[in-house]
Amino acid sequence: MKNSSIAVFLAGAVVVGTGCTTKPPTIAHVHIGHTLTGWTTTPNKEGLLVTAEEELLIVNKQAAQAAAAGKDLAAVKASVRGLMHAMDPKTEPDADAGLGYGLLPAVEESISHLEFATESNDASPNVRRSVPPMIAKSQEIIGRCQEVKVFGDAIIKSSSAEESAVLAQEIVALTEQITDGDATDSYGLAQLRRDIESMVERENPPYTTISTWYLLNLVRLPSGNWVFQSSQPGGSRGGIGY
Repeated sequence: MKNSSIAVFLAGAVVVGTGCTTKPPTIAHVHIGHTLTGWTTTPNKEGLLVTAEEELLIVNKQAAQAAAAGKDLAAVKASVRGLMHAMDPKTEPDADAGLGYGLLPAVEESISHLEFATESNDASPNVRRSVPPMIAKSQEIIGRCQEVKVFGDAIIKSSSAEESAVLAQEIVALTEQITDGDATDSYGLAQLRRDIESMVERENPPYTTISTWYLLNLVRLPSGNWVFQSSQPGGSRGGIGY
């Protein structure tokens, strides 16, 4: 999934002393870039959606291991603890599976940044029109992630191997729905990426992958407005805001 991220780099940035400047990206596009390409708090500063996809791979692996363990309660619990860490590290902070960010937080923050894009003054009609249905449909993903957490917690607390084996199978079914909704008559992470990329393809002026400086130097003021930090690429000063 990671390799499906859009890989066209922004040509140019503000350059001082060369007599050549190019317009910075829109704030709306930078928020979309936070979802697709890079964000300040993710592992390796990858995009929030990329992080969600990577955590989901780990969740799926741990779910399959838990289901394969059958009635070996200790093995089921060990796999589920890893799954829970990859789903939301706060639930099992000491488990060693996962990136330490969490599928659920990454999905929630992906949606938040899409919403920030629509709230930007420079958002296109395409973005304002396309994002709300994505946010609404993504509640299915969030709901199933929360169900996985409930079942996982029940397994960790259970003393019944039979009950835990059944719950592990339920978790597998839920993770399949989270992964690819088209295969399970639901809305999954694959569909969210598809919808974001389809929106991006319709952008005019075109969307291009945002350079790292802009992705990692956008801050929110107490007023709620988003601005680039004062130090600009090439050494110029003065924030750019929308």
